[in-house]
Amino acid sequence: MNNMKILVIGDIMLDEYVFGSVSRISPEAPVPVVSVSSRKFVLGGAANVALNIHSLGISTTLMGVIGKDAEGEVFLQNLNKNGINFEGIKSENRMTTVKTRIIGNDRQIVRYDKEQIGEFNMEEQNEFIDKFKKALKDSSIIVISDYKKGVCSEKICREIIESANKLGQKVIVDPKQGDWSRYSGAYIITPNFKEFCETGKIVEKLLEEFQIQNILITRSQDGMSLVNKNGTKEFKSEAKDVYDVSGAGDTVVGTIAAFLAKGTELSEAVEISNIAAGIAVGKMGTYAVTLTDIKDAIHNKSKQKFIPMENITDIVDVWKKQGKKIVFTNGCFDIIHTGHISLLKQAKQFGDILIVGLNSDSSVKQLKGETRPINSETDRAEILCAFEFVDALTIFSEQTPLELIKKILPDVLVKGEDYTLQTVVGADIVVANGGKVKLVKLIEGKSSSLLVQRTQNS
Repeated sequence: MNNMKILVIGDIMLDEYVFGSVSRISPEAPVPVVSVSSRKFVLGGAANVALNIHSLGISTTLMGVIGKDAEGEVFLQNLNKNGINFEGIKSENRMTTVKTRIIGNDRQIVRYDKEQIGEFNMEEQNEFIDKFKKALKDSSIIVISDYKKGVCSEKICREIIESANKLGQKVIVDPKQGDWSRYSGAYIITPNFKEFCETGKIVEKLLEEFQIQNILITRSQDGMSLVNKNGTKEFKSEAKDVYDVSGAGDTVVGTIAAFLAKGTELSEAVEISNIAAGIAVGKMGTYAVTLTDIKDAIHNKSKQKFIPMENITDIVDVWKKQGKKIVFTNGCFDIIHTGHISLLKQAKQFGDILIVGLNSDSSVKQLKGETRPINSETDRAEILCAFEFVDALTIFSEQTPLELIKKILPDVLVKGEDYTLQTVVGADIVVANGGKVKLVKLIEGKSSSLLVQRTQNS
């Protein structure tokens, strides 16, 4: 990701945290007296989006407006310390936005804000646009982080989106305005559910009227909904423990931007951002999620997908009682390639839960010879479980999955089109139980055995 550059534009804030202890009530008024022990400053608003992107290893430039005041200098020091480039405006006419939280005995007692809301003057807006056009040329993704403080005026938003579209660059918008006309032409807009409702329009109307390619609605504990012309895709919340939702939306936007810049498909970038948001809300205060955090979370999630064969019947019974349609496929999956991925994606489309039966190392040797597998069953299982379209995986030691199929009794059994209905192991059992057998298209020339041969011949 080191060669990528992202430009973040929006309302900049400085979050101040004042920590202390409370042991008495003020004699002047019925309020706690906080004995201050420490204080810290954290990048907030659009700056928190930039910090999240930078934490994922991408060069980040931030544009916004700060005042020529002490708080502005503190903000720039924090920005420089985190390695983020600032190309915004230092205004004579505005103060730096600061949100101060007083924390006593680990609880927030009060928050007070120092801010100046409203668009900055036209001269500064023109200067801002000139700076933006220079920064745009070096950026692969542009993020508009609108906190409704005045930086994201209609003039500036229109200039950003129209200029980016001419260069074929994607624009991500985190909106606060109820009227989305200023965001017209954006690649993706990421409102929370409340912000979406404030538009007063159904999602299909928003897509059509404002020529938006994608809308991602974040719904806290209910997960996310990605909507575009192809329909709606739901993402369940990945949060385990929720301590603080501050900045979770910034994490989502920043992660999507980072992975889109890397070339990741949007659906996968959203999936990863969902994982990142689950990490962020499990921390106190705003938290910039790292690649290591995401890798660890995916690893832990993958482990949760693995089901020992002796437990598979009980778990499948629960899914069936919930009305889930169970799909099953199996294989060695020794060297994962695009053919495997295509088969698994097609299989997932036939139901709600895709279970993969994976040949153990011993059974692969029996089928393929002593030099196989190339990758151990542990490695193969972890790779497969990392795919979002795989819901569960179990390992079997027999040469065929017949006994496993008898335990699962799937609604749909999927194999490649190189099989026939007569040669698919377990097909008769599935059909007799009211299920179906599906033979899906394969990608020609893609197989683990061919890859091994090419490696040996090279």
